[in-house]
Amino acid sequence: ADSGRGGAEVWTKESLDREECKEIYVGVLLSDAGGLTDIQFLQILIDDVNDNPMKPGAKTVYLWKTQNDRLDAPLGRVYVDDADDWDIGDKVFEWGGPPHALFTLNAKDGTIYASSQIREGRYDLHFVVSDIVWGQKDVAANVTVIVRILSQTALAHSTPIILMPATPAQLTAGWTPMASGGRLGKLTQSIGSVIGESEHSVEVVSLYEYNDEIFLTTVPKSFDSVPADTFLKDSSMTSKDGFISEESISEKPAAACVWISVTVKDGQFMDPVKLRGILGMNTDKLQQLTNYTVLLDTPTAVNGRNHHQHNPQHSRVGDETLLHNSSSSSSSADFNNPSSAASRASNTLPLQVVDANYTSFVTPHLSQASYCINQEPETCTHSSCLNGGRCIKTSLGSRYL
Repeated sequence: ADSGRGGAEVWTKESLDREECKEIYVGVLLSDAGGLTDIQFLQILIDDVNDNPMKPGAKTVYLWKTQNDRLDAPLGRVYVDDADDWDIGDKVFEWGGPPHALFTLNAKDGTIYASSQIREGRYDLHFVVSDIVWGQKDVAANVTVIVRILSQTALAHSTPIILMPATPAQLTAGWTPMASGGRLGKLTQSIGSVIGESEHSVEVVSLYEYNDEIFLTTVPKSFDSVPADTFLKDSSMTSKDGFISEESISEKPAAACVWISVTVKDGQFMDPVKLRGILGMNTDKLQQLTNYTVLLDTPTAVNGRNHHQHNPQHSRVGDETLLHNSSSSSSSADFNNPSSAASRASNTLPLQVVDANYTSFVTPHLSQASYCINQEPETCTHSSCLNGGRCIKTSLGSRYL
């Protein structure tokens, strides 16, 4: 404490190593002479020093894009095997030969970009990395880029699933579209088991971090530290007789949004309304199989907190509100007319990069929208009101008094 000046210092009991833990959350108990008590959570980021030499590395990038993308696509960073992840300023990235015409490289931070003119297929890229601190030069770093073009039909027939607690990087670790694997593979296998895996194929269309205001009331096992992959939200905590009210502790778990589509043997896509219905009836089974909390709809109230209501013309993804093209109504033929109540992909499709060292997964950032046709307003007619009644127009429509 600082002798009553309203501040305090937090010290670690021992040295911390970023290679063991990148960040920790510490709960600090605050109290005053009047008996009021509160807990504030501190997020502590562990710094790093360049104390490890790098080794050759290899990476695979999966780029799922639409045909009409007009901007270069970010693919993530060139990967070398190095336990230090904050030494990017000590490194220089270069092509390991003639540059590829469809790709560009940022020599300072190692970020790769694919041209908007790139076509579906496989591309093998070769880079070299140097480290000025260790005096290492031209360490090999190979990157394989696999590009898939998503059709508008695939986007229109996809449906979102929200998983908690999970991050996109955790889901993609150990996953490949061909061999499945990892937590994302477990999800697709679980979906296949509830819809009939032998007759259907489950594909991941989009993956990104879900940042909407979702809160679950849980209690950390210890206030000394909280796992780094759990995101905590500060909250006021009342106390009785000097004790902390555990019910008032609020955590915001990490959440990931996965858009999936399902095809049958003849290559046709399953109707998204039917798909959502099947998943909704089997939510409990999906949660048991994946060990995640599974949500199919954006909640409007959790723990008594009221959040935004869904607007038929808008869909909120994270902190961004996307306006959907009103001409893309439920009768539009652009998307082969899936059922009118289906979730639709946003017409604005920024690319989302999930970079997990060995793997990058780049997909369109989709959003959920409902397209509804407004009913014609009621009008008063001569025969509307009987027995001497009067027709009164109100903000809610016509009423007969």
